[in-house]
Amino acid sequence: MKIKASEDSVQKSILVDALRGISILLVMLFHFDMYYHLRTCLMAKSLGLSHIVTLITRNGYFGVTMFFVISGFLITSTSIRRYGCLRTINPLNFYWLRFARMTRCLALLLAILVALHCSSNPYFTLDTKDYSVFAAIFHILVFRFNALLVHFAWNINQWNILWSLSIEETFYICFPLLWIVIRDVRFIAGLCVVIFLAGPFARSHASPMGQIYGYFSCFDQIALGCLTAICFPLTRHWFKSSPFAILLPIGGASMVVSGYAWGQWQANIVFGPSFIALGMALLLIGSDCALPPFLHFLRDGVPLLASFGRKSYEIYLFHLVLIQLMWIISADLKFNLKVCSPLWLLVFLCAAYAVAHLIFTFWSEPMNRSIRNMLKRFTTPQKAAGGELAVRGIASKGDSILPPTPTRRLSVSLRPQDLSPR
Repeated sequence: MKIKASEDSVQKSILVDALRGISILLVMLFHFDMYYHLRTCLMAKSLGLSHIVTLITRNGYFGVTMFFVISGFLITSTSIRRYGCLRTINPLNFYWLRFARMTRCLALLLAILVALHCSSNPYFTLDTKDYSVFAAIFHILVFRFNALLVHFAWNINQWNILWSLSIEETFYICFPLLWIVIRDVRFIAGLCVVIFLAGPFARSHASPMGQIYGYFSCFDQIALGCLTAICFPLTRHWFKSSPFAILLPIGGASMVVSGYAWGQWQANIVFGPSFIALGMALLLIGSDCALPPFLHFLRDGVPLLASFGRKSYEIYLFHLVLIQLMWIISADLKFNLKVCSPLWLLVFLCAAYAVAHLIFTFWSEPMNRSIRNMLKRFTTPQKAAGGELAVRGIASKGDSILPPTPTRRLSVSLRPQDLSPR
């Protein structure tokens, strides 16, 4: 039984990472198309694919929506596994691990962006007519950079990408504090429902930039991911045993695809994120379903997508710097973009993955281990309800859902009784 549970956990981890891979690829295609207009290239036109290419590339903003749901799901699932149950969460431990996860790549990116800004290259120079470089860095570090975009609109793309970190980390500052104040999981679940329902209301009453980058314009998607993780252990038996369970993730995938392809994302900014977030929640909560034979073909590309998903944080932060460098190169070499864009896209995807892999291997993970080892030295392991809270049980690689290790009891995994209120 333990071996079977471990295999199920590995399968679920790969599926969740594959969803992260799809999300980051959609964002990458969206940003690449901003520079190279893939729908106008000769290949797309000659094959009659211009409309399909437009559908795929124009709504990459919703890739971030998918990320937010997955992020809430992963953080909550990991916290349940790490602390035994959410009401015993250790805020200082939680914040330190978030610090280890976020700052390692962020510090490297900021150093690169500042160096490129100081090089006086117009493609990398931050527009300082509204705020200085120092102000931008300060707002990034205190998770208020999205507020600058709401107030002053866009700056250069390599800096703009950091708005989503402000949204996520502000939410996760509040996450453990809520469990200290509200110790009943039913009230937390209800609060997640309220935040999710408030999302369309917040977007409908916000400014055009606030609809995209406002806190409560995005909190609903993270909250739904948290709610999905809370409900997951209560439904997994049905998903494993019912022959009809597969219909739920299929319905979720249909919602995501239809919501993504339905018109321009700016026109659907009020209800589009909610619709896609619901579809993602159904996909995540149904991640334990066994695929029927006629859908086995879907597994063929999962390992590659999962590989992109595991490096998604590094890819997300650095891919726009790479796009800008490639844009300068293509301009200097006078590429015929109508002919070369598809090949240049392939080069971009491979280069982005290679850069992310190098950063992950030689910077992110070594720094991550170093910061977490500091936590081991200065923190006394505590007992969590139903199992061990030891720092040794912390998963390091991108907060993926990993199978239980021999030092971690299987009973510490997601269980309905761990989520019941005292």
